[in-house]
Amino acid sequence: MKKFLSLVLAVIMTMSLVTISASAAEYKDFTDKDEIQYEEAVAVLNRLGIITGYSEGDFRPEGELTRGAAAKIIVSLLIGPEAANNVSPTTAPYKDVPLDHAFAGVIAYCKTAGIISGYKDGSFQPGGTLTGYAFSKMLLGALGYKSDVEHFTGSGWNMNVNARAAEAGLFDRLSFKGNDPVNREEAAQLALNTLKATLVEYTGGMTVTTGDATVVGAQTRTYKISNQEYATHIRNRKASQVGNATGDTHYTVEFGEEHFVDLRMTHDRNALDDFGRPSNEWSYKKVTIGTFPIEADKTYTEQVAHNVTTVTNASKARALELTGFKVNSNTTVTINGKTMDASNLKDVGQIADYTDNGTRVEVYIDEDVADWVRNIVVVKTQLMEVKRLGKESVSLDLYDGGSANKGKNVYGFNEKALDVKVDNVEIDDAYYTLLSGLKVGDLVAVVPVTTDGGSSYTVAKAYVPETVSGSLKKVTTYGNSATNVNTIGVTVGDTAYDVALWNKDLVDIDGQKLDVTTKDVTLVLDEYGNALLAKDVGATSDFMVVGSYYQNLVNGKLMTYAKGWDISGEELDLNLGSKHKGYGSAIQPGDLVFYTNATSGDADWTLSDSSEKGVFDVYTGKDSAANNAPYSIKASNSRIRTEQTFGTDDNPWIDKGIKFIYVTFNDDGDVDSINIKNGVQAASNSELARCYNKVHNDSCAYNAAQLALKLKDNKVTTDSTVKAVVIKNESNDAVASNMLYVVNYIGGAGKTENGDIVYEYTVAMNGANGLIDDEMTIYSTKKLSRGDWARYTEVKNDDYDNFYKLSAVDQRGRATSTMVATLKSYPVTNNKSLVKVDSTKMFGIDGTALTAAKNNEPKISIAKDNNLGVGDDMAAYLISLRYAVWVDLTGNGIDSYDDLADLMDEPGYNLSRVRVSMIFNDDSSKDNFRQVAMIVVQSVTDNSSSNGGSSGSESSGAGLGTAEVGNTTINRKATVNKAGEVIVTVNVTKPSWADGDPSYAIAATVDGVSAKITNDGVTTRGLNDSFLLKDVPTADDSSDIRVTVSDLTWSKVKANVEVTGATNGAVSAVAGTNNVLVVGSNTGTLEITADTDKYTAAKVTVKQAGQNDATYTATKGTGKFTVNNFEVVSTGLVTITVEMTAGTKIPNKVTTTGTKTVTAGTIVEGENTTADTAYVDSVKALDAGVYEFPTDIKQSDMTGATNNPLYRGGTDVDDSDCLIFVFEKSGKAETYTFTIDDGDAYTENLEASAGVITNSFFHVQVNNNKSADFHNSGRGTMATMALSEGRHDYVIRGTESGIVAEGSFTITKSGKTVTDPVPVSKEITTKVDATNPAKDEIKKWNDGAYMFPAAAAGNSSDAADKGKLWIGGDADDNRIFKFNNTAEQDVTLKIYAEDGELLYWETVKDMAAGNQFFYVQVTGAAVNSGEGPMQDGNLTDGNYTWTVYGSVSGMLIQGPMAITGHPAA
Repeated sequence: MKKFLSLVLAVIMTMSLVTISASAAEYKDFTDKDEIQYEEAVAVLNRLGIITGYSEGDFRPEGELTRGAAAKIIVSLLIGPEAANNVSPTTAPYKDVPLDHAFAGVIAYCKTAGIISGYKDGSFQPGGTLTGYAFSKMLLGALGYKSDVEHFTGSGWNMNVNARAAEAGLFDRLSFKGNDPVNREEAAQLALNTLKATLVEYTGGMTVTTGDATVVGAQTRTYKISNQEYATHIRNRKASQVGNATGDTHYTVEFGEEHFVDLRMTHDRNALDDFGRPSNEWSYKKVTIGTFPIEADKTYTEQVAHNVTTVTNASKARALELTGFKVNSNTTVTINGKTMDASNLKDVGQIADYTDNGTRVEVYIDEDVADWVRNIVVVKTQLMEVKRLGKESVSLDLYDGGSANKGKNVYGFNEKALDVKVDNVEIDDAYYTLLSGLKVGDLVAVVPVTTDGGSSYTVAKAYVPETVSGSLKKVTTYGNSATNVNTIGVTVGDTAYDVALWNKDLVDIDGQKLDVTTKDVTLVLDEYGNALLAKDVGATSDFMVVGSYYQNLVNGKLMTYAKGWDISGEELDLNLGSKHKGYGSAIQPGDLVFYTNATSGDADWTLSDSSEKGVFDVYTGKDSAANNAPYSIKASNSRIRTEQTFGTDDNPWIDKGIKFIYVTFNDDGDVDSINIKNGVQAASNSELARCYNKVHNDSCAYNAAQLALKLKDNKVTTDSTVKAVVIKNESNDAVASNMLYVVNYIGGAGKTENGDIVYEYTVAMNGANGLIDDEMTIYSTKKLSRGDWARYTEVKNDDYDNFYKLSAVDQRGRATSTMVATLKSYPVTNNKSLVKVDSTKMFGIDGTALTAAKNNEPKISIAKDNNLGVGDDMAAYLISLRYAVWVDLTGNGIDSYDDLADLMDEPGYNLSRVRVSMIFNDDSSKDNFRQVAMIVVQSVTDNSSSNGGSSGSESSGAGLGTAEVGNTTINRKATVNKAGEVIVTVNVTKPSWADGDPSYAIAATVDGVSAKITNDGVTTRGLNDSFLLKDVPTADDSSDIRVTVSDLTWSKVKANVEVTGATNGAVSAVAGTNNVLVVGSNTGTLEITADTDKYTAAKVTVKQAGQNDATYTATKGTGKFTVNNFEVVSTGLVTITVEMTAGTKIPNKVTTTGTKTVTAGTIVEGENTTADTAYVDSVKALDAGVYEFPTDIKQSDMTGATNNPLYRGGTDVDDSDCLIFVFEKSGKAETYTFTIDDGDAYTENLEASAGVITNSFFHVQVNNNKSADFHNSGRGTMATMALSEGRHDYVIRGTESGIVAEGSFTITKSGKTVTDPVPVSKEITTKVDATNPAKDEIKKWNDGAYMFPAAAAGNSSDAADKGKLWIGGDADDNRIFKFNNTAEQDVTLKIYAEDGELLYWETVKDMAAGNQFFYVQVTGAAVNSGEGPMQDGNLTDGNYTWTVYGSVSGMLIQGPMAITGHPAA
């Protein structure tokens, strides 16, 4: 005993020299705080430093307590944790506890104090576990209980420990089995109860010896008491309360009061926490540790009874197990900290009215007033979601705006749900660590509390709710009428769940929703297992995107069904009845509609795209708020404008749960897939205006972008918000989150209940967070092949796990595009994420070659792209691998573009031998254009392998290696990758004579099974092409693989051209393009260029191996000789020999505008010329073109030379009215045709003889400004009549040479040209007499030709009347030609036949200037004063022309004249 006392004294002295460490983490900072059940105990013991957390920041409440750690707790309780750390024994206490053991000191202390004892073998086993009874025995020893007196040893010791510990209160708030090992938090609760337990001491027990008799007196256990202040620090219990005669002047001494004098606890029930619960408030050294509610006398977490009149308070009290207890207006009722009015609280049964599923109701009975309920604490939970994550705070928001019946009582539930906003959770708050680790939008169950009467709430508790999934099988309802029936329970899988008071739409789940729920639902549960939210429950009315229509026979009726998706992505299949028109209706695939239950007819559902049901078009016009730019949606928008208005608004607010749905169509116009994105997405005007393969303004029968407004009470209101936006276009991303690649087709795996074959596949499946598995086994009724890409949607199937609906994807030009390609090069040395693919080795998934010639190249062929850093115009065939998900089938460990680049750095490897299949963004309008989302490496071969490569095991066989096909050497290789796929590579060595691309057919077998090879027929290939063999057994390195290549040809061959006989000037000849010819039956071309005027023909001989020699005569075209359409075969070099023939030339075609004036002196009369040849050579020497008649030409030199083309035939034609058209002849025998105005005005021919190489010309009169006569030898109106004023076109065309000259010239007039028919006759209203002659009135008319006026008809016998006009025949047999004579001069009228014959002329000498006219009889018996055949004859039906010419002024007026009604005899 002396030794023990000296040890205690030494330790106490040590304590005076140290302080308790403050370095331990605070309870609120423990990372696993949410896992701690006994938070009061852990908080207090941790603050005292007795049971602390770990350096990693956690507490590990479930960790088992060892015997050594228990000793440390006992000693820390007795002398303090710092002193316990400094206990140093001088000898080892037990054989298995050496002096250097971590717990040697405290174990020695406890052994010396008699608190513990070891095992019989002399060991202590410090690492062994400790039962609850064993630890309680140690704590009882610390409290002063004597082991020998209390019989804590020997048989039945544990029962004695149990009795004393329960009496001392060590087991308060604990629920554990004493024979089980104690964990850390249970140890903390036992230690806390020890701090609150009263110390004991013993009296008596004296030994009295009389003679041989010894009597030992019994020891009496009593509670230790004190009249000192410290004895009130924790329990504050007067000694009289335990039967001590000292009365109220002394207090019991609790363990914590004696050993931790600075520890304080406000007595039970004297403090209230924020919820209003009676609590213990602990502090140490005047610093608050925390306020911790005491255990309630009654706790309810589910609805005890319905608050309806049929349930009495007495029955409620029985259900509460509170019969005999009382409540009154002094009973305090709090709901989440807010004190409620309790004036109507009359019966204890009313407490049941506060109970609901998921609501915690705690009842506290007063300690002093018997059977009186002092406190009723109601704690409600609500579902929230993370709204914002800040650096030092987290903000939360009510999920989807709050509970389903916010602020309303719901039949079947007693209370209103709690829907309150909460303050931000700051970095120092208890649940910041939990919440800051979540993502925006994550769900959180929150218990709010108020300390200011409900003005504001803070987060008192938060946890991530548990979820369960399964099929929705049953709903449990409460109520007895159609208007008062709500769901209060659901069965998911085989488990029934009650619906929590706070719930979202669960009360509305009914039989109809049960029927339309086809996939598993997910329940979100509160901490008591009640359902807060049900996800994926089918809606009986909601918005959907129509995908397609189909028909099915139901009970003898042909029903129309609509397939599609609701706006959460759930697939729907709705029966629209027998009368719905399907594709013939106004609602088309891709359209947003509102669907609801049908109330009549044979349809189960009806669809509506009416704005009354919330379906609106997105506005696509000009945005006045953006300078009238086309309207677009920005990601920062808080509103979206609509085409239609609701009320007076067209700019609704965005719902916080808004979804953007992107629609992808297939080639038939049905919806192939939808992609749903949460939150507002940027959308350009072109995207908003887009519909199925058209834009909105392009007569599109489909709707453009649409939006759904959330309905309020099934109506659109001014409070309606935008719930979803549907865009008829792919999203910006190359979507690979729901894509898979078929690694292997296993085969049939059975059949569905409907008899559909189920296929088994091994796939590489990508998910929202990346690659799920690269060797996943799935099942589907869709038949696909190895190497296919497909979209997938999981479908519930009771017979198969991993059952999916699959849709093959083989497309380009879209954000989600696929292809197979061979890589080519790195365009940027220091950026290996950018790679170019080989433009000659791009294929669709079905094997179709993707080439510019076929107009099916992907858009990545576009060269211009200034966003990649490779040059604005250097991006053709470029892809970006930066964000790609990789699947390597070659066994090379390629998981990134860096891995690929590293492999390419190895000797023998290059990109041109890497074949991949990929999903990539091929929509050039998208931000992520060229980005690859997922890439599968199919094969990698190195240069060192003859028959295989590094992509897998090599195979060999009779059908592999080198061979000669089509005069070409080929090499066939085969590799087998880790998926057992066979990739065949054919390497073609290009012969020296070949050019372009090879074409060939290919066939293969694997172990005797013929392979399916896409495009196995004769098709254009590359020099090194790879082929995936499909529908063959899974191969390995022992498989027999045979490959046959046949019908190999080249698209182009080279030519060798030799020119002979070129002695008359330079000659060059080129075959095809740069002596490369396209192979084909009529594809050969040869073009010969020779010196001008030196050659007239060429003989061409074509020779080629495997083809008969062919001889051609080159045709002379414009400037060159050509041979076209000779046959070229793919057999070898083409040899072409050209032999030239001198003599002719190809004329130069000229095009002129306007006329030229010949320089004086150019036109001279040549030597030895005659009248027929005068000046002709000088004119021919002019350059080709149009010339005014040269002034140097003297008509006198050609008098009578009718064969001279320059002769005008007399002096009545002025030079200025003529033009000369010079052109170049070919030297061939051909006819040249000269036309003006397409021949309508004039046509003239010129015959040319062969061998004459020179210019020639046409000389024609085109005007009559200065000519008294008009005449040309050709045909057309210009034969007798000058051209009208303005522009005229001409063409000179040879029968062999084609057009040799063309152009235009302009005519100006000094007189007038009038048109036929002759104007209606003018009436002369005043009778003709001597004083008012008719001629004076005629002179007042406008210039022109007129039928003779009937009113002016006179009698030729009345010669005395000098003013009368003489006429013959009827009035309409006569014409008046009115004109303005510009000068006094001789004036002549002439009338011509259509063939140019002059029929009539009449001249008036010295006619006075001014208005004048001629009058002439043209039909009937002629009586005319002029000359010509018409003097005594008449005109018959036909077309004629007339002119009035002045000897000074030239042509005054002209025009046509038609005669009808006078046929020739």
